[in-house]
Amino acid sequence: MEIKNTTAYTHDCLLEFNNSFRKKSRKLTNVLSIVAVSMLLLLLLMQGLLILMGEKPVLGGTSLAYVAAIILLYAVTQIATLLLTKRTVRKQAAMENVTDYLFTEEGFEQSTVSKTHRTQEQCPYSMLTSVTESERYFYLFINPRAAHIVSKNGFTEGTERDFRLLLRTVIDPQKLHIH
Repeated sequence: MEIKNTTAYTHDCLLEFNNSFRKKSRKLTNVLSIVAVSMLLLLLLMQGLLILMGEKPVLGGTSLAYVAAIILLYAVTQIATLLLTKRTVRKQAAMENVTDYLFTEEGFEQSTVSKTHRTQEQCPYSMLTSVTESERYFYLFINPRAAHIVSKNGFTEGTERDFRLLLRTVIDPQKLHIH
């Protein structure tokens, strides 16, 4: 059985991939941020209690400056990551990549056409590290930070259901994370 798909790597497509990809790391970052802010507030509360009791504060001005610098550095890295992601997505979308996929039981073929280049590649399923999905796309990861994006609306031969069945037969179940 052959399944064909055409996926345009538009701004929305790439943004959704990046947001989906970063979802797990954002959860971890949020938990770590909550823990760090809670510890910082507890530390400041303890500092205030020591001052109220007439004791010498544990932290001096230099220590508080270090804490402030760490918080500022964290905020800057979060903002920079967001801005760089948006810039990268905008640049990639400007290339106007359109990829035609041909999926068979042996592997898949990818033919990409953009403003600047044309590529064709044969890919065995064994090269995939995981397969996930979002509301509108399947992501065939070739490493933890890169994936082939397959639009659920882009099937020109076969259907989304056929594709799911194929994936279930050719991908190791531990790598497959679809509904």
